[in-house]
Amino acid sequence: MDLTTILIPSELLRSYFKIVLFFTCSLCVLPGCSSEKNTSNRTESRKIDSLIRVQKLNDRSILVNFGYDAVSAINTEQGIVVIDAGISTGLTSRYKKIIQKEFRRDDFIYVINTHGHHDHNNCYSQAICFQNTADFI
Repeated sequence: MDLTTILIPSELLRSYFKIVLFFTCSLCVLPGCSSEKNTSNRTESRKIDSLIRVQKLNDRSILVNFGYDAVSAINTEQGIVVIDAGISTGLTSRYKKIIQKEFRRDDFIYVINTHGHHDHNNCYSQAICFQNTADFI
């Protein structure tokens, strides 16, 4: 027998075929699983959005809250000032969109942190702050 001739036993060929068939079927089925997860995430996202409340305090100030997590925003001539950033980056990004929509602008100039608890400062890791504040956070 010549080394260039390769004989593949029929049993090995059937096993190879089964493996190829399995992966081909998996490629057809798995995207459906992902779609279901995305639908679940969208449903959960809508539920969260429905629980976020916006209270207009006056012509230039609003309070945005989700349960006990609250963020205040003041619309100034120079830009938007936010008081406390919120408990999570996910909620804070939602708050930011709401504030932008309410004030019809997106120029945030300051975030004022009232104290060091995580529900007030957990979301702005790139903040520029005084050295003693940076050491504390």
